[in-house]
Amino acid sequence: SGAERIQATVNRFDRFYTHDLIINVHEDMPTLEPKYIRALMYALADREVGMATMACPLTEDELINPQLVKISANWNEARKVYVLKNSKVGTVKNFYRFPNLSLDQTLYRHIPIYAYKRATLDKFVNSPPTDRELEENIEGLRILDLGIRMDVCLVDRAPFQVVSEADLEQIRN
Repeated sequence: SGAERIQATVNRFDRFYTHDLIINVHEDMPTLEPKYIRALMYALADREVGMATMACPLTEDELINPQLVKISANWNEARKVYVLKNSKVGTVKNFYRFPNLSLDQTLYRHIPIYAYKRATLDKFVNSPPTDRELEENIEGLRILDLGIRMDVCLVDRAPFQVVSEADLEQIRN
């Protein structure tokens, strides 16, 4: 998994645990702005939080796209992200690939950027995948199933992702 590769790399270069936080940014987001990384730090600031991620509003097409992971969250209106306008922090309730659309809940598009506390990354990698994780193919479910609190930073839009040749051409121009 991606988390296992991150842990192996971190352990190779930081054998003495001098770094407490690890940021995992996928290489398919070449236009990711530094303010998004800073925003993750707001979500990870609470002592009870082991991991943080990002989300943005969903379009109707994205809601039914099984390739995109969705999340539900409990938002804390008092926790603002001052580096991003109209942003806030909440706690992830659940991840979905195929959400039950009959439920009365607001879902958001998950943005695959992660910030881990080092102990959380170690616990995650050393724990076997959970049934829900295997069923939905969403690693974040393992974190929730392990009882680890994951907070989420809501941003206005997802960074551009290069997932096709057309995307690559668009980013080059």
